[in-house]
Amino acid sequence: MPQPRGDERKPREEPEAEFVAAYVDTFYPNRRAIFRVSLGAIETELPTEELTAEEMAIVGRTRRWADCVLYPPPDLVIIEGALRPALGDVSTLHGYGRLLKVTPEFLDYRDQLIRLELVGCVYDPVVDQLCREQGIKYVTWTTPAALDYINRLAPRFRKSPKPSGFE
Repeated sequence: MPQPRGDERKPREEPEAEFVAAYVDTFYPNRRAIFRVSLGAIETELPTEELTAEEMAIVGRTRRWADCVLYPPPDLVIIEGALRPALGDVSTLHGYGRLLKVTPEFLDYRDQLIRLELVGCVYDPVVDQLCREQGIKYVTWTTPAALDYINRLAPRFRKSPKPSGFE
């Protein structure tokens, strides 16, 4: 089957990005926020001391990225948005927390407390339990746009998963 041409394709949706931006605007209106934050050390074979800030930014785009980082002190908050949270989001946030400590753009803040938050639209009891055990703030919250997106998914994706015996 041939691929649709560019003008025939459905427009790309970014529901999670809009969801996270709305969450930050609602619950952290007075904090500085950076969205789609590249995390980790910049690894390149180029001599970094000779690169301009703009060149470093381009080289650094190969790193992993978090949905949002709130700063400045008293703490840094890494926020991961997931309309339908998954078990992997818990370990992803822990990885982001470790990567933030070696991110060149945040070296001045490396000694600050780092808090991790997972914001989801559909509640997951297992993710909730894992977050509590791992010290991650888990928030179930939604917006009209997020609900609209969720309601267009298959019915099984609209409701909370079962705990399946997880305690």
